[in-house]
Amino acid sequence: MGGFSVQPPALRELAGLLDRAGEDFRAGRKYLHDGVSPITGEGLVNRITDSHDTVVRTLDTWFGDVTDAAAATSASVTDAAAYYERTDQAAAARLDESYPPAGLTDAREHTDYVPVEPPEDTARFGDVVQPQQHLGEVKDYNRELDGSPNWWDAFSPMAHIGNAIESVTWLAAQLGWMDRPIDPQAEIVKPWVGDWAGVRSAADVFERLGHLCRNVAINIDWASQGTEDVWTGHAGEGCSLYLMNLGRPLHDAQKPLAELSDQYRTASEEMVTLRDAVVNVLNEIGDAAVSAAFAAGVSGGAAATGVGAPVAVGAGLLAGWKIHRVISGIEQIMDLRGRLELALSVVKAAQTDFGSLSGSSAMPSLPPRPATPR
Repeated sequence: MGGFSVQPPALRELAGLLDRAGEDFRAGRKYLHDGVSPITGEGLVNRITDSHDTVVRTLDTWFGDVTDAAAATSASVTDAAAYYERTDQAAAARLDESYPPAGLTDAREHTDYVPVEPPEDTARFGDVVQPQQHLGEVKDYNRELDGSPNWWDAFSPMAHIGNAIESVTWLAAQLGWMDRPIDPQAEIVKPWVGDWAGVRSAADVFERLGHLCRNVAINIDWASQGTEDVWTGHAGEGCSLYLMNLGRPLHDAQKPLAELSDQYRTASEEMVTLRDAVVNVLNEIGDAAVSAAFAAGVSGGAAATGVGAPVAVGAGLLAGWKIHRVISGIEQIMDLRGRLELALSVVKAAQTDFGSLSGSSAMPSLPPRPATPR
């Protein structure tokens, strides 16, 4: 390392870059608040509502911490510039000698730090990239991911066959062919009801916030490199090292945010696929359910009124075959429901890991701030 030197006007430019980084994270925090809402719904989606709220609180706190770190670092750099402007070079150099060496060169060599190569016209402490460009309008997914009960009336045969399914499964339970009857609304419709559009839009928000973090990290890395040129000595080296260490968790934040986004997106898309499969099953068993309910009624009525054993037996056999077809369809629907439960358990595990301080997908910790001349 060479001797002590400093350019106070350049430090004020550095403070400006840090202020912009703080503004980027304030914008990201607002984007989180505006784009991600509590997940509501009576269905299976409510299994991830509490952990979703924890994720949002964790992100809100983390973005606030980064904003505070950028503001505090900017203030420290501004104080340092003011100190150097009012202090003679010799006194400033003596103070600088009292600080321990930061070991910046070794730190750069022994980490995965990659120097920033900005466009040729980038100013000394200008922004290399524009982080807020990623914070675009969040798409409204309510049409393609409608999780309301009304969707079933519009796009499934449930309104026409629900009563028949309930009647047939009641009869099947009486015959010992099923453990219990099925409540179609509670067990076929309700599990899929919920704010799936909100789940999907949250996936977009998390992904974009990850891009914002990485872009701010690039600007911070550029600030670290630029500081080496305008502020040499122990204090300047310490500032460069701190900025490098501040940039690292911002880079690292993209990975857990991308992973969380992937889980939210996968679950919402899986819901659509599985729900469509349920509707296909309902379409396949609809006629059987209605016919079985009718045939069972004919069988019982024929036997009771003495119309004749042949009619009763024939209707009963027909009803029995239809009932078994309905039972098979119900089993398929329950299997599809189980697959949605599995998808949501994966999301919940990712949420829990994200919200944990020690989880493998937790948001990275920020470095402690170094002392600077004041």
